[in-house]
Amino acid sequence: MALPILDKKPSGKPHDWSYRKIHELKKAEPTVVRPKAWKNPNARMVAQRDQMDRGTCVGQSTAYCYDLKYISLTGDLPTASDIAQYKKNVIDSIGTLHDVLYPQSASAEAFYQVSRTIGNVTYPAGSETRFAARAWKDWGMCLETFWHTDKKGNMVWIGEPRKTTDGGLSMAEATTFAAFHRAEGWAMVGDQGGNATFDEICDAIYEKGFVLSGIPVYENYSTMQGGDGHFPEPKGNIAGYHALCMYGYDEDNIYLLHSWGDYCSTYGSVSREYINSNTQESVYLVVMDSQDVKIARGHYHSLTITVTDSKTKQPILADVYINGTLIGKAPQKVAVEPGTEYIIDAKMAGYTDKKYPLVGNDSDEEIILSLDPTENPQKSIWQLIIEWLKRIFRIP
Repeated sequence: MALPILDKKPSGKPHDWSYRKIHELKKAEPTVVRPKAWKNPNARMVAQRDQMDRGTCVGQSTAYCYDLKYISLTGDLPTASDIAQYKKNVIDSIGTLHDVLYPQSASAEAFYQVSRTIGNVTYPAGSETRFAARAWKDWGMCLETFWHTDKKGNMVWIGEPRKTTDGGLSMAEATTFAAFHRAEGWAMVGDQGGNATFDEICDAIYEKGFVLSGIPVYENYSTMQGGDGHFPEPKGNIAGYHALCMYGYDEDNIYLLHSWGDYCSTYGSVSREYINSNTQESVYLVVMDSQDVKIARGHYHSLTITVTDSKTKQPILADVYINGTLIGKAPQKVAVEPGTEYIIDAKMAGYTDKKYPLVGNDSDEEIILSLDPTENPQKSIWQLIIEWLKRIFRIP
């Protein structure tokens, strides 16, 4: 059995609402004392997923999170009839190899592809959890029955769902459906970059029911085949990154849902030591309810950073940094705190870097950074002759 596909290293750190900050802003609310161990009981009620030959873990894990959220909000547990519909490795009427999940199961393909569009992800495979959270909030959710998740990658419904005789919607129909299933908001567990401690992750799991995570995976993950889904302690180099839905914890481990089919158990775990030794390499986020969203919106201000070519005035996909930390490719939507000073930096090959000092306020909705193309100075005839002679006589 081939190794499960991992994602590449995320393009940068998010700069979104901080769940830690939201807690600090709450007014004299009673502190939630979480038990030493807890697992979301609904984690055993969601349909198990298999990404097979594709790097769709971001979509798979977000879909798991949606399924848990749906059950907690509606109490609509899968019936015996729903469970009986579950089938592995089915080919639909247009040739897509997929699993038939429960009727209420979210589409991993929808979260995956919409997140890539939102995040300007152009590399061949993979995405990032923060872009999936934005997809959930800005676009919504589509059902697996409407947009099948291709397991082999041979018949991907690229960019939009398609009509089939056994499911599928047009993009217009899917978008209308999705709009009624949007998240209210999300926040990075820990700080605005998603850096969180083991205990902060456990707090968020108990309070919200799950945490959507992205963690590094090391070379020795091949030892997980046929096992209980527990990540071995890091050994060797980082082999890639993996998105997971975390649904429980005890004093030593966090429990999670795998999307690796029969490779190992769906119900896995990762140790406290693993989490705490990879704080800077990992990102964790939580989907929030109205109360937390109201607090966040009253404190943070959203700002879109766009970068353009100073001559053509056209947008360019420059790298955006905030206070020296790479956020990602422009355009980037970030959350800034009122009165806080930031240094925004844009960099791209062929252009002169540009820094922009910013103090967070409510007046700016977009900042456009204009980069000047690097001018290639004309060489004199004598410089060209000298370079030619050096090449002829192989002079360094």
